[in-house]
Amino acid sequence: MVDGGFAIPAAYKLPGQQFMEDFHVASNEDFIVLEKPAWFMSFIWVEILFQLPFFVYGAYKLLTKTSTPTTYLWMLVYGVNASLTTMACLAEVWARPGLTDAVRYNLLAVYAPFFFISGYIVIDVFQRLQGDLKKVKRD
Repeated sequence: MVDGGFAIPAAYKLPGQQFMEDFHVASNEDFIVLEKPAWFMSFIWVEILFQLPFFVYGAYKLLTKTSTPTTYLWMLVYGVNASLTTMACLAEVWARPGLTDAVRYNLLAVYAPFFFISGYIVIDVFQRLQGDLKKVKRD
C-alpha cells in the first residue's frame, strides 16, 4: 500500500500518503525512495499490477482452504518476484558508497523482512508443490 504511493504523482495522492513517504525517507534516510531510480519504479509498477493482486488471491485461497496446485504456482511466482526485487534493494543499500554504518544497517533492517518473508513463501510453496507432484507420481 505504501509502496504504491511512490508511483502516484503528488497532486493525486491520498491524504497522508505524502506524509508517510516523507516520514519514511526522513526517518530512514532511504535514498532509493528519495531518488526513485527507474529500476525501482519499474519494481513498484510490478508490485501494483502483479504482486498486490496475486498476494490477495493467494491469501484468499489459503484462508478459504480452496488452494490448488495452480494457486501454488502463482504463489511461487509471486514469492520469487518479491524476493528478487527486494534483494535488488538490499544490494543497492549494501553497495551504496558514503552511507554511515548506522544508516546502512537501518535500511538493511527495513528491507530484509520483506526478503525473508517472500523467501519463506518460495520455500513453503515449493515444498507444497513437491508434495503434490509426489502424490501424482504415486497415482
